[in-house]
Amino acid sequence: MAGFVALAVVGGAIGWAVTPAPRPVTGPSTSPSPSLSPSPPPSSPSPPPSSPPASGLIAIPDFAAEGVTFQQARDLLRGKGLGVNLIFQTAGTVGIKVLSTKPTAGTQVRRGATVSVTVDGTAPPLGVPAVPTEQTTCDAWGKHLVEVGFKIGHYLPEGPGTRNLFVAAEDPNQDTPDTHWNQVIDLTCTEDGQLPSSPPSSPPPSSPPDGSSPSP
Repeated sequence: MAGFVALAVVGGAIGWAVTPAPRPVTGPSTSPSPSLSPSPPPSSPSPPPSSPPASGLIAIPDFAAEGVTFQQARDLLRGKGLGVNLIFQTAGTVGIKVLSTKPTAGTQVRRGATVSVTVDGTAPPLGVPAVPTEQTTCDAWGKHLVEVGFKIGHYLPEGPGTRNLFVAAEDPNQDTPDTHWNQVIDLTCTEDGQLPSSPPSSPPPSSPPDGSSPSP
């Protein structure tokens, strides 16, 4: 009997140890939900872009008011894709500043238009660059001279296709004194870029040793 009681006690102990404790019934969780970062307010709409200027139109600056030199005005206009015609005075001191433009300052012109720039004096000196040693077409060399500040008079010999020949000479050239801005230059063009050599002159007939005239 005592052994039975002991086994009962042991079995009860084992049963108590094995039986899991009941889980308490809980209601809905009351723990606060993780906070979410508030969404940023919608940004205000960007202002519409300003209307672009009319396509291809360029406003002529007021060079006279700005006091710029004619070289600066020329570079600025050419950089905008405009042609430039410099107008110098025929007498007086050497000109530097811009007096006026045509079209006048503030006028809008299209790319490719030519602007006349009047300068406050005579044309400054400008040396003619030497003809390049390598073969260069008259067309390319003429464009270079215009970029430097000269004007092209004639491509010689005049005729179709002359500009595609090679430059052989220019007049005036690098040895000519007193050349200046707007100087007009004529270019001689040949197939090989060389001037034709002049035929040697015939020597005079030799006289007899005694100085008498040769017999007819």
